[in-house]
Amino acid sequence: MAKEPLDTIFLDHLCRRGAGSIHALGRGGTEALLDVLSFTEGESVLELGCGTGETLVRMAAAGVRPLFGLDNSETMVDCARRRCGFCRVQDKVEIRQGVEGSPWPFESGALDVVFAESVMAILDRGVRRSVVREVARVLKTGGRFLFSDSIWRQGVQRETIMKYNERCCADFGIPQATVDWVGPGACERELNEFGLDLVFDGVLAELPKRTEALPHPVEKALLRSRLFTFQARVRAMLSPAFLVREFRFKTAALRLREVGRLIEPRLVVARRN
Repeated sequence: MAKEPLDTIFLDHLCRRGAGSIHALGRGGTEALLDVLSFTEGESVLELGCGTGETLVRMAAAGVRPLFGLDNSETMVDCARRRCGFCRVQDKVEIRQGVEGSPWPFESGALDVVFAESVMAILDRGVRRSVVREVARVLKTGGRFLFSDSIWRQGVQRETIMKYNERCCADFGIPQATVDWVGPGACERELNEFGLDLVFDGVLAELPKRTEALPHPVEKALLRSRLFTFQARVRAMLSPAFLVREFRFKTAALRLREVGRLIEPRLVVARRN
């Protein structure tokens, strides 16, 4: 029997613990991205790499329609659907499973917005290019592509990047961040190649912070989402195998703490020309 890939093991572990905000700057980073999105009523929106579904819950509760989620991981798709059901928004969002290297299950020019959190920078170059190609295909003319990712700071040497990526791959099965993107504007050439014009590239933490409270339906849905995470984690902790993996991954994360000074969470906005 073939050995299960480490990245699959790590993603399965995140699902079992019901992880919610596993993105750059956590929930604060998600809110900053959504503030920039500023949806117009009736816009069709896709979250690429929707993971365990917490951002979809937040958007569905806010009234974003039509709303879709897409992920290649069957485990992630299942977790996202269960979270949406638990949070009572399952009738407001459609979650689909993709297949790496295949066209996405959407018609060309069908969507107004595609966005992603902590997805683009961990893909290898070939996969990333195919993703950008699909983004350009499914977006309407003038449609927006937004993504937030932790990207290497300007001036970080290639040797340093390779060292940390090798360590991260050994511990989690995924790199810390692509060696192709270093500093602001690093992704512009790839976007331009597929008909996407760079509109904004900035540090996520420097964006204006939300000051007003979230609408009550959103707060209520997010509270249920946190309860979903709590219950999943309690159930998972009854498993000795889960606890062993939890210790392993947390220990590995501690060994990589110093990488935090070399990366910065950035938000990129592009428009389909």
